[in-house]
Amino acid sequence: MSLGVAEVARTAGVSPHTVRYYVSRRLLAPKKDPTSGYHRFTVRDARTLAFVRRAQALGFTLREIETIVAMSRRRESPCPMVRDIVRRRLREYLGGLAELDHTCRRMRGALRTWARMPDSVPHGDEICRLIESVGTIFPSPARAGEGLGVRAKLTFEQLEGGPSRATALRRRTRRA
Repeated sequence: MSLGVAEVARTAGVSPHTVRYYVSRRLLAPKKDPTSGYHRFTVRDARTLAFVRRAQALGFTLREIETIVAMSRRRESPCPMVRDIVRRRLREYLGGLAELDHTCRRMRGALRTWARMPDSVPHGDEICRLIESVGTIFPSPARAGEGLGVRAKLTFEQLEGGPSRATALRRRTRRA
């Protein structure tokens, strides 16, 4: 069975442009029709397109997918590499989620604090009173190398609705 660009694209749920791009990247290896010169794709090409879509849904880059496909074509197992990539990527994503969670907690705390603050027109060097009210979370440029100061830690605690685990642990250690 032989498929044209539009047909193989439709079966995989991608655009013909995507199919042509994958041909240029050598993910697909269609035969040329000797009469028309058009690319003709096989069922194997359609399976490869479906594989690419599954791999992308798991977070693999196109370059990684190309390597996996090339290994498979050489009859080498890509499985160990695939596991390593997914483990590494999962660690990265989980770290990013933790950071996003932390930011969301700060934002919720800021909104609670701001609910009690009236709107104001900036005066002097002020830009936005709301943001500047929590501006001590980050070190000032002059003190950037010093890290977070005591005031910044207190601000984090206020925004997050209580002392951090590290602060609670320090307090328990001091009492003992």
